[in-house]
Amino acid sequence: MENELYIPCDCSAEVLKIEFDEETKQYFISIYEYKSNKYPISQKLRWIWHIIRYGTPYGDQIVISKEKAYKIGRWLTYE
Repeated sequence: MENELYIPCDCSAEVLKIEFDEETKQYFISIYEYKSNKYPISQKLRWIWHIIRYGTPYGDQIVISKEKAYKIGRWLTYE
């Protein structure tokens, strides 16, 4: 199993990233925007500082267990 999955939005503006951590058996789900040049340099520097200080570039990430990921998968594939 690959540890990362990228799913682009149908509108081509964002991408969904799902990462699985083998050690903790948890999924990390994030959404990125494709066009990052619309942000001022001050905002980009704040993000860089956040990465250096906390080790993660985003604050809108959720972390779920494998059981919850399975539940989401069942819900998404229910017909």
